[in-house]
Amino acid sequence: MKPKTYADCEALGGKHDLSSFLIADTFGILTPLDEQLAAAATLEDLLKVYNNAPVNSAVYLQALERIEAECLKQLGSATTLEDLWKVHYSAPDGSEAEKQALGKIFKLATTLEDLWAAYNEAPDDSDLKQQILEKILKPATTLDVLWNMYHSTHNSSKAETQILKRILELTTTPDELWGVYRTASNSSSDEIAQQALEKILELATTLEDLRRVYVKSLEGSEIEKQAIRAICEFE
Repeated sequence: MKPKTYADCEALGGKHDLSSFLIADTFGILTPLDEQLAAAATLEDLLKVYNNAPVNSAVYLQALERIEAECLKQLGSATTLEDLWKVHYSAPDGSEAEKQALGKIFKLATTLEDLWAAYNEAPDDSDLKQQILEKILKPATTLDVLWNMYHSTHNSSKAETQILKRILELTTTPDELWGVYRTASNSSSDEIAQQALEKILELATTLEDLRRVYVKSLEGSEIEKQAIRAICEFE
């Protein structure tokens, strides 16, 4: 039979082992969630409907549209990081409200904790993610601070690479550079590992360091040849 009420949908659902909600959605019959959506007065009310509705159902899409509109509205009056994070986490994934909230968080954030949180939420390969990382690294001028950052990047390979590059720039002794080389090798940052070897070769004052560069360099590479030359000419 063709259902006329939600009760009919429930009866058909039980009879045919189908979702009564989806039956109602198919026949354009109002459901309890439709009633909840009509009565929703807050973002929390809308999110409750959205989270309970089957994906791509009519009520789901209507709730989604209203949630984004409400998030954009709240974004306009948000003045604190707490307010902005609330909007960000409430907004639909990939929505304009989510993006705008994260952009405002980036501008207001002053602590490493907030900046790393924003970095981890930013889309991969986005300009915003790179801008956040640059803001994180800007005040870091000592190796201790940079190494601490490196070890707290929560397995973000791109962040690790950027930080390791900065560490390499600031490192000025062969002993410390060997530490950079080992770290880069263990994290498969081959380019940085080779750059560390080149810098060690420039700064080396002992035959031991020169021989280590020779052993670690790629066979047939220019740095291998330079290491051989330096070993032969060492006095």
